[in-house]
Amino acid sequence: MGRVGAAGGNAAINSFLALLQKDVLDRRTWAIRPDLRIAIVTWIERAWRRRHPSEANVA
Repeated sequence: MGRVGAAGGNAAINSFLALLQKDVLDRRTWAIRPDLRIAIVTWIERAWRRRHPSEANVA
């Protein structure tokens, strides 16, 4: 990752952004940015817990 044309890095971020688009951005119209920001952070935290249950309880 990090080099121009590195497919691995592009695939990972494209997958992340596609899921974010589908799960958060396309679900409703966002009137103000703080609401959208909270929705994105909440989505990331929940997605992380789903994918990494052993690391979810680490403080």
